[in-house]
Amino acid sequence: TRYWRDWSSDVCSSDLQWLKMWPTNSRGALLSGPPGIGKSTMAHLAAKEAGYTITEYNASDTRSISMLRGMFGLGMKRLRKEVIVMDEVDGFSAQDRGGVGELADLIRKSNCPIICIANQLPPKLAPLQKACLVIKCSRPVKSTIATAMMAVCKKEGLTKSKAELEELCEKNGNDIRSILNVLQSGVGAEKDATLRLDLFSATQKLMSNKRIS
Repeated sequence: TRYWRDWSSDVCSSDLQWLKMWPTNSRGALLSGPPGIGKSTMAHLAAKEAGYTITEYNASDTRSISMLRGMFGLGMKRLRKEVIVMDEVDGFSAQDRGGVGELADLIRKSNCPIICIANQLPPKLAPLQKACLVIKCSRPVKSTIATAMMAVCKKEGLTKSKAELEELCEKNGNDIRSILNVLQSGVGAEKDATLRLDLFSATQKLMSNKRIS
């Protein structure tokens, strides 16, 4: 977590400042950015530093919304200093705009901070963006990741040059989680350009190929 904090300090600072000042005009925060860059880790780091415990839900699971609705509907008081993390809020289907709106309403009435996490910000998440402080995360460049990975390798007793680590970054599309998995397992698993496409680009690529049924 220490090296993650180094290259995401600005994002962590924004999240931490929001938590320390809670409740503010925005009772929820929305972290967005590509997969594998440590959004969940950032949320955990900020919560830990602000003295919160974390309860985690997956927004794409309708039971999570039901649980929140029940909790807040009954006016349940938190027995501890707690922050709720709602992961994969972009997992709502296009037809489930009502679920997005309900989550936004729950955030506005929440008696504890809620951090939502998404890989993308499609139009269907507009209600959440209005209800939350939006914090956009970007993928670090390969030189930044390679420098951080040098420190990781040193601590783990792995011998890797910066050139080798930069090559590993290129092969894995600067996906930090994927790079760490390769270093840990010692087995290379390259992510080519197709695997690095986001949902919208992948759909466009598939729909534009008339030879695919």
